[in-house]
Amino acid sequence: MFLTKFPKKYRGPMLARAFTRTPEQVLKNYKLTTGFEIHCQMLTETKLFSNAPTKSNDLSNSCASFVDVALPGMLPVLNKECLKVALKASLALKGDINKKDGYEIRFDRKHYFYPDMPQGYQITQKEHPIMENGYLRFYNRLKKEDKIGIERIQIEQDSAKSFHDFHNYSGIDYNRAGSALLEIVTFPEIHHPIDARIVVRELQETLKYLNISTANMEEGQMRCDVNISLRHRFDSEKFGNRVELKNLQGIKFIEKAIESEIVRQATIIDSGGYVPLQTRRYDVDKNETILLREKEDDLDYRFMYDPDLPSYFITPEMISEAEEQISSVPFDEKKKLSDKFGLTVDQAQTVFSYPELYDYFMETLIQLNEIVDPQLVYNYIFSIFIGNCTKKNLTNFKFKIDQCKTKGNDRLIELMLLQVEDKISFSHAKMVLYEIIDGDKRSSFNIAKDSGFIKNENTSIEDINAVIDKILEEKQDIVEKLRAENRSNKRKKKLGPIMFLVGQAMRVLKADGDPQYVQEYIRKKVLGK
Repeated sequence: MFLTKFPKKYRGPMLARAFTRTPEQVLKNYKLTTGFEIHCQMLTETKLFSNAPTKSNDLSNSCASFVDVALPGMLPVLNKECLKVALKASLALKGDINKKDGYEIRFDRKHYFYPDMPQGYQITQKEHPIMENGYLRFYNRLKKEDKIGIERIQIEQDSAKSFHDFHNYSGIDYNRAGSALLEIVTFPEIHHPIDARIVVRELQETLKYLNISTANMEEGQMRCDVNISLRHRFDSEKFGNRVELKNLQGIKFIEKAIESEIVRQATIIDSGGYVPLQTRRYDVDKNETILLREKEDDLDYRFMYDPDLPSYFITPEMISEAEEQISSVPFDEKKKLSDKFGLTVDQAQTVFSYPELYDYFMETLIQLNEIVDPQLVYNYIFSIFIGNCTKKNLTNFKFKIDQCKTKGNDRLIELMLLQVEDKISFSHAKMVLYEIIDGDKRSSFNIAKDSGFIKNENTSIEDINAVIDKILEEKQDIVEKLRAENRSNKRKKKLGPIMFLVGQAMRVLKADGDPQYVQEYIRKKVLGK
């Protein structure tokens, strides 16, 4: 009835606004089901079936062999190193190696025509994947342990790269053609966009950690397709129609792309429409998905066994060798950081966000075990050190952390011990670390001593409190101003009065005072909190 009061030309926009949803609103009424197909380039020196180097960023067509460009008479020969890398990935993801065929590895041809596939088919593993029924563990958005099933892992060759703006022509770069790929297919078991992002990030970290792949999505070394199904929560059907999002180009875009797509689908369904089977891509600038093609039926790729490649067998020795290379996976390390050292899940994830500092952090934790609180070690490295380097636009964190070591003395550890032994305040310790990062070669103790930061051993906490109490008594006008400010209804309280009192106290206390403690004491004394 409401819509009939408006001309027809306005009804479309009104309906669109009426059915517009946020992702959170959509997920209250709909159940999202998501699965992934992820391709990653294996970290090997040569390609899957040729001896050409895997350097796709070199001069165009400078890293392609006769096999890669499919010249007549050229036969593929399996790179055994690729098989070892694929086996390591399969074991890391807890899958069953192809036991049903007696550990036999076979390859199939997937036929289709496109200029970037010169053979007219792709060599892959349709019927005999190297691994099935694995899983990947991760911490979900609620910080709980979770896992997603891995349906299969298969080895296949990559295509060449097409260029459509090459002097008004289309060009082909065969440097990438024939590179070794792992296709990792998950079961559709993820039901939230945030968890989808976390899963792909966890897989990426696992591949990097075990040197299976560099897994750099921005450079195309890892490519992610997401299958999305949306249905009403009260529907009896297990899934809605599947829409595939192709080639998402970064971890941060996975969550955004899924959110955009479920809002689009919910809008269609709420208005009485039907979501067809489609393949779409995500437009980063517009934050929306764009139709690539309709999917009426699955394409017939005429799979067949590749007669040019014999069967290969995985031996027990190969399995043992691969298992020796997998001491742990990132999830195990994060769990240890959380369970053994008391870090939060977010903090453990931050540690893995800086792989160049991971070994140093773990070595420091072990060295200072039962002496320094792990939280303090985390704060020094991932808050103060990283924060200061970032402010100064310093990105080579490994180089800077190595600069903390002089003549066999780790000055960062020395600084932590000074604070733990209560010889220096945390605020002053941060200032010492700033000097070290800026290139000061002195020891942490000497920097602190020369700066007047070393505490007087004869000064007790009672002495410090007495100094603060005296300042509060002398500055009653500021104290009343602070109380009045606290009683006001302003959401944002002014820091001026309290910081003035802190400054007055620190002038007297000098190295014996910790600004953070002084501020907390004043708040408790004056404001009762």
